[in-house]
Amino acid sequence: MSLMPKQIYSFVGGIFLLIMFSVSIAAQDEALKTSVCSITAEPELHLGKNIEVDAVLYSGFEMGWLKDLNVCQSTSKFRFDYRYGENYERETSSKDLKQIKKLLSRKILKPTDINKYRGTFSLRLLRYEKKNDFDTRFDYVIEILKVHSVAEVKSCNREKC
Repeated sequence: MSLMPKQIYSFVGGIFLLIMFSVSIAAQDEALKTSVCSITAEPELHLGKNIEVDAVLYSGFEMGWLKDLNVCQSTSKFRFDYRYGENYERETSSKDLKQIKKLLSRKILKPTDINKYRGTFSLRLLRYEKKNDFDTRFDYVIEILKVHSVAEVKSCNREKC
């Protein structure tokens, strides 16, 4: 039994559509490489997107934040909370998770000291959902999806981390 030209075109067209659909899904998952400075300067451009940044994560008692590796020129009053995504522990390698735990659990020697580490973060910027009308703490939430290339931060100055 031989295929008719109409059936061949239909078959090839179906394969083409399947390939295009797969490429479209892969492109949606691809992270936008940017900086914390860029996010704080124009948060609406990054809202809901998968983002990758090189930054320092600071973690203290009831607070934490991401800081760009360079000084930001933006005068934005960008306020954000951060949380770990649902698949964070599954996506981040066990080696990096152990290193993060070690760096964030080190003993604080001075009241001005704070635990921190440098890394490449895959994240998503979301709108902060206020708990009530008086909740004005944050504008956005940074959801950390994955951390890679974790390193200790020896020192930070005003110009660079």
